[in-house]
Amino acid sequence: MTLIPDEQLQTKASINLAPMVDFLFLVLCIFVVVALTRSNLLKTEVSLSQSPKNQEDAQLKPLSNTETIHLIINDLGQYKWLSESESVLIQNIQLIQEKIREEKALSPQKEKIKILLHIDKHAPWDPIAQAIVAIREVGAEVHPVYESQL
Repeated sequence: MTLIPDEQLQTKASINLAPMVDFLFLVLCIFVVVALTRSNLLKTEVSLSQSPKNQEDAQLKPLSNTETIHLIINDLGQYKWLSESESVLIQNIQLIQEKIREEKALSPQKEKIKILLHIDKHAPWDPIAQAIVAIREVGAEVHPVYESQL
């Protein structure tokens, strides 16, 4: 006969729910971040432009109030800037933004700057997304261009 009953001496088997609640909270946070990011990406308006098929249509005909610049992203994710005045390899996104600002300063009579984004079929997605976001941050229009196989 003991002073403490046997029922109180035995440990009760129970599940600790604290780690599961923490895990569910983290999963919920990740879901919210992904949902918000995805909704912001879907809200962006990116329209495709098709390259002309014959030489006569291939001549660039700028709109009266729009400056047109071509930006090429090759299969290695490198950028090449083609404008009416120059053709330059660009190392990073900040330089693209600086070039757009320079073009705005050079032609203040133009209301808009339109960037035609020529993307290689094998180009990585990260440089493409960075270029689109950077171009929009500066206030220029971006139009990815595709060339159909003949």
